[in-house]
Amino acid sequence: MSKLYRTLARIYPNPYKNRFAKMMIFAGMTEDANLYLGKALVYSTMAFFATLAISSLFGYILYGAIIGLVLAVLIQFLSYTKAFFRMDARTKKAEASLPDALQLMASNLRAGMTPYQAMVLAKRKDFGPIEEEFSYATTKALGNESFTQVLLNIGKRINSATLERAMKLIISSLKSGGHLANLLEELARDISETRSLRNEIITNTRTYTMFILFAVIFGAPLLFSISIHFVGVVNNMQAKSNIATSDFGLGLLIGQLDITPEFLGQVSVVTLTVTSFLACFLIGVISQGKGKYGLKYAPILIGGSLLMFFVARVVVSSLFTSLIG
Repeated sequence: MSKLYRTLARIYPNPYKNRFAKMMIFAGMTEDANLYLGKALVYSTMAFFATLAISSLFGYILYGAIIGLVLAVLIQFLSYTKAFFRMDARTKKAEASLPDALQLMASNLRAGMTPYQAMVLAKRKDFGPIEEEFSYATTKALGNESFTQVLLNIGKRINSATLERAMKLIISSLKSGGHLANLLEELARDISETRSLRNEIITNTRTYTMFILFAVIFGAPLLFSISIHFVGVVNNMQAKSNIATSDFGLGLLIGQLDITPEFLGQVSVVTLTVTSFLACFLIGVISQGKGKYGLKYAPILIGGSLLMFFVARVVVSSLFTSLIG
């Protein structure tokens, strides 16, 4: 099966495979990228043909093909987001523990240790990815690679510009013979202040995020529900009325209305799904600076919006019925 998965992975463009393989390294995933992509392709293909086969039994081949295609794309999307968010989580853990690791290395250097020994003794389990990369670096340094080259490789195994910049500054200090302990302490202080400023910005923009969540989950479903109920009331009045369209200026109520509540309900579901998906990108831009970071909110937003829509339809219908009655 492994050979089959790797063979099927050739369908993907090479730039995409290379970029995905790099992302898996950043995520700390040891699985081969071709194997991972081949599995995702097999699962998406199976989902497509299974949906098509089940729908053909009931005579809905076209709908089955559309749903199967959506499922196949969704599986591909989930396979990508799994690696992406693991990479993002690993990056955040590394940046959170980096100041403490640098402070500990500085303390070890002031105690008279060499940079290599300082890094070896700076490894702690609670440092997470930093501990893994320090272990990898110190192990590699025992071989043929130089210690400076190993430090540079640390910045290439975690998707963090902060970590990469710190490693380059450490290498420059080692080559120039500067005071490495002072540099590490200043780096740790600078990284901590930057993280505090970033958290403050996220806190200040949380109001905008809450407003978007309210509009998507509560506001839009409620407005769509009222619109559908209004269209239903108008259609019922048209069916019961025998008054000419021009009489009494009631053309709005008794004129021909082509929109039905069923059609408007379908449009509402599609619109709420697309709006929720776009809102995720907007939240990602506001909170993290990049839209794709908001994709993790997609299941909550889409599910919550659609659930509130169906609940609001029942509540609006019962409320207006009780008021009229």
